[in-house]
Amino acid sequence: MPLRRTPPLSGVVSSAGFILSARNIRIKMIKSTIAALAASTSLVSGAAIAGPYVNLEVNSSYTGTDYTSSATELAVGWEGSNWFAQGGGLITQPDGGESTTDFIGKVGGDVAFTDAVGIYGEFSVQTKEATDNEYGVKLGTKYTF
Repeated sequence: MPLRRTPPLSGVVSSAGFILSARNIRIKMIKSTIAALAASTSLVSGAAIAGPYVNLEVNSSYTGTDYTSSATELAVGWEGSNWFAQGGGLITQPDGGESTTDFIGKVGGDVAFTDAVGIYGEFSVQTKEATDNEYGVKLGTKYTF
């Protein structure tokens, strides 16, 4: 029985094999692109976890439908993974009254009690021009579903 001879590249390269190879390369490129995007977003989001920040906050008060005052806080601060400290100016604008500018500072943090329950707290101090300083304490818990 004569030996059957196959062409030198038979079974190694064919039009079907070329299409499959191109498809595999394209899939690998897509996977590499997805991995690169995932890595870049984690690098960008890492900066949001800790570091300096600026906080602008406006709180307005009403009694029923009657506007009574607004307090605008502009603070700079620093935060870690589970704590923060901030301080800055506070402008209080009572309805029909004269605005005042004071200093406000806050420190706070949170702790995971369990996987679903967290405890948080905050201490604040606000200076006053004409009256005694004001102090605040906040303590709470948060249940995550």
